[in-house]
Amino acid sequence: MIDERSVERAAERFRLPEGSFERLVLRRDRKRRNRRIGTIVLALAVAAAAIGGVVEAIRRAEPSPRPANLPSTPEAWSRLRPDPLPDGVDSLLAAGPGLVAYGGEYGEAVVWTSSDGLAWSRVPDDLGPGQIIDVAIGGPGLVAVGWGNEGQSPPGVVWSSADGFSWTRLPDDPVFEDALPLAVSSGGPGLVAVGYGAWFSSDGVTWERASLPRPPAYLTDVTEGEGLLVAVGGGLRDPDRRAPRPATGVATIWTSIDGMSWTSVPIDGDVFPPGSRVNHVTGGPEGFVAIGSLGYQRPAVWVSADGEQWRLVSRGQKALAWPLTLNSVTAGDGGYVAAGTGLGASRFLCPSGNENCAYDEAVVLTSVDGKTWVRVPSAPVFRVGDQRGPERNEGAAMLTVAPWGSRYVSLGTYDNEQAVWIAGPAGSEGP
Repeated sequence: MIDERSVERAAERFRLPEGSFERLVLRRDRKRRNRRIGTIVLALAVAAAAIGGVVEAIRRAEPSPRPANLPSTPEAWSRLRPDPLPDGVDSLLAAGPGLVAYGGEYGEAVVWTSSDGLAWSRVPDDLGPGQIIDVAIGGPGLVAVGWGNEGQSPPGVVWSSADGFSWTRLPDDPVFEDALPLAVSSGGPGLVAVGYGAWFSSDGVTWERASLPRPPAYLTDVTEGEGLLVAVGGGLRDPDRRAPRPATGVATIWTSIDGMSWTSVPIDGDVFPPGSRVNHVTGGPEGFVAIGSLGYQRPAVWVSADGEQWRLVSRGQKALAWPLTLNSVTAGDGGYVAAGTGLGASRFLCPSGNENCAYDEAVVLTSVDGKTWVRVPSAPVFRVGDQRGPERNEGAAMLTVAPWGSRYVSLGTYDNEQAVWIAGPAGSEGP
C-alpha cells in the first residue's frame, strides 16, 4: 500500500495528483514404494533437495497469516524508535526476513529490512535513482514499482527480489512509457500494477498493458479479494493530452476479474459526492473497504461486498469525525484496521496568541465489518509526550499499517523522526 507522501513526491515530477503468495504449502502425498534400484532412490533424493531449496527461497518472501484479532486498546500497541531508518522510507510490508520498508533517500531508491521492527539494515544493492512506491509479494518473491529520475524516459521502474535481501532493478520497459505505476498487487495472471494506466505480468519481470475503460483515470491503489481486483483513484482533466492533469475530487473505481481487462464502476454522486478522494482500498472478511476524504481532514470510508455497489459509511460516526486524516487501511481475519493522524487532546496557545491549538497524534481505528468504526483511545503511545511548544513539537502520524503474522505493524513519524508501532491482539502488552 502506498503512502500519500510518496504520491506527492511523484506528482512534483510527473504532474500527478496529491496525493500471496498465498502461504505456499508443498505436500508430498506420494508414497515412496520400496524399490531396490538404487539409482531411482538417488534420483528421488536429489529431486527432493531441489524442491526444498525452491520452497525455502519462496518461504523467505511469503506473507504471514493474517491476524485473527483486532488491536483495539492502547495497551495492545508499542512504539519503537527504529535505528537507523531515514524519513524517506515511509512504507512497509511483512515479507523477507520479517519486515521490508522502502522509499527513497537523497534521490535514490532504497530498501531496508528488519526482523523485529527495531534494528534495520539497508539493502546494499544499487537500486538506481528514483523512489520505490509500492511492493507486493509475487513473481520471483517480491516485486516493487515506482519511478526513476526526473529526466528518465520511461519514468516507470520495476524492481524484483527473491528474498527481500537482494534486489535487482529491471531494465527500462517501454510498456511504462509516459505512464507511472503507483501500486502493485498479486492477482490476475500473477501480478497487476496501476497508476496512470494498468498493467499485468505473470512473473513480475515481463509486463503488458491492460485493456482500459474510458475515460482514462489515475489510480492510487489496487487490491484483490475473492477473485476480484479493485482499483481506486481519481479522474483526469484533458485525458487525451500527453501529460494530463488530475481532476481533483473526481472518484474513480475500476474492477477486473483477470487483471488484463478493466471495467469502470458507475459513480453514484450521493455515495461519492463532489470533492471525494478515494486513496486506498483493501479486501477483508466482509468485502472491500476504501478510505479517502470528502475535503480537508474530513475522512471518508466506503464499503462494498462485490466491488460494484458501494456505500458511504463514515458520515455521522464519532470515530470518523473531523479533523482526521486516514493514510492507510488493511485487513486481518478479525476485521479491518485504519491508521492516520488527527488532533490530540494536548493543547497550547497558537502562534497567533488568540486561540488554542493541538498537536497531531497517531490515530488507529478498528472495525469488525468495515461499516462501524471504533477509534483506539488516545494514549501516550500515540502522541509526543514532551510538550515543548508548537515550534519544537512535530506531533505523530501513522503513514501505513499492515498485518504481520498475528500482529499489526505501522510505520510513521514521531516528533519528526521515523517510528514503528507494533500491536498484538486486544489486551496484550505489545508484540
